[in-house]
Amino acid sequence: MNKKIIFVLFLVVLLVITSFNIYDFQVSSNEDLQAEIQQVQHENKTILEENKKLKQLLEQKEPAEVQSQYNPLLKQISTFVKVAFVQSKETYPERKKQAEKIMSDELRNIFFPTDTYKGDTRTGVNDVQVFIEASNFTNDHATVLVRLKHTLYSLENKQKQVSPVFIEIHAQRQNEQWIVTDFTEM
Repeated sequence: MNKKIIFVLFLVVLLVITSFNIYDFQVSSNEDLQAEIQQVQHENKTILEENKKLKQLLEQKEPAEVQSQYNPLLKQISTFVKVAFVQSKETYPERKKQAEKIMSDELRNIFFPTDTYKGDTRTGVNDVQVFIEASNFTNDHATVLVRLKHTLYSLENKQKQVSPVFIEIHAQRQNEQWIVTDFTEM
């Protein structure tokens, strides 16, 4: 009978230990799951906040709206570069007339101080690259960077000089049209 009691005690101890292990495994698995759930909830909250910010940004700047401002600005900047940096005696009056539509009075007086062209040079531009940042369209003001090669032809001695030019152009939206207000050569 002693052997039966020891065997039954052994079985009871084995059942208790097995039950304890199963309980401990379930509790630890539950704690791991809770930690994982909290981590996923935190990530979800972060993603939702980022999504909300992106939606607000998208509402502020609809692609069609950005494009509708980008194209006219690009056209005005391209025209400004041609009017301001391509000079010849024959096109001076026409360029001066174009300048009235795209430049501020200050800039127009800098580029076209007289009624006729009195220079003995001709200039041109090549490899024009325009860089417009889409987020710059706020408050009807834009800053545009332009890189080009400016060619100077001397009419007296037939010499040609090419120099790289990098300029920062400031434009202001006035009456639904972009006007170049200032520029800085860099």
